[in-house]
Amino acid sequence: MDTLSTFTEALIDATRSENAFVPKGRLPKSVDEAYAVQDDVAQALQRRPGAWKTSRQPNADSLYAPIPQSRCFSSGGQVSCPGRIGVELEIGWKILDTLPALSTPDYQEALRLRVAPFPVIELVHSRIEGALASDPFVKLADGMAGHSLVSGEPQAAIRQTTFGEVAGQLLIDDEPVIVSGLKVPGGDALATLAEFLAVIGNKGIFPIPGQIVITGSLHPMVHAAPGARIAGRLDGLGTVEVKLAAQ
Repeated sequence: MDTLSTFTEALIDATRSENAFVPKGRLPKSVDEAYAVQDDVAQALQRRPGAWKTSRQPNADSLYAPIPQSRCFSSGGQVSCPGRIGVELEIGWKILDTLPALSTPDYQEALRLRVAPFPVIELVHSRIEGALASDPFVKLADGMAGHSLVSGEPQAAIRQTTFGEVAGQLLIDDEPVIVSGLKVPGGDALATLAEFLAVIGNKGIFPIPGQIVITGSLHPMVHAAPGARIAGRLDGLGTVEVKLAAQ
């Protein structure tokens, strides 16, 4: 029978062990199949989401993946990783209150009053070895390759109504690696959040207060090894930092 079970079981094992694998058997060939694999992995590992990552797509629904609560960390701590790992500085949104109904007039303004923006560092590590790691449906099934999330402190007093421009920097071991050219994916982080909530809301999924949504890297991915200290700053939104540790 032509099923995704071989791939799904291997991905479950790789997620648990953090050892990458070369996929065999049938692979997901659609967004729906990729989401089905995501669901099976989360259920098998009994992982509930502490955060969500999303990516806006041209002429298509936003893509998304849950980030397990067990892989969400506060700024200033230490996170173990399985070797060199991707690092991305992003705008995150913390949900402060029950979200407005999708039918609410001026939905984005109502949403802005119930969320708070802040800087986050996403650590990225694919469970897939080889060229298939970049296959869009395989990557989506692999939770868009998210490993861990490190969150700064939400800034509840922000009065901005759009979030299309941001300045800041990313440092590794006190050396700036990104100091300019920060670009908000999709053009506006608040609009990205609103679109994501519409997509999953139409599937009956509603993030709850305390959960976080991250909206995409502000720069090309960089990499760091265990032992590195990573620090990010987004002007007007705060700071975030983490030390990487070997497993």
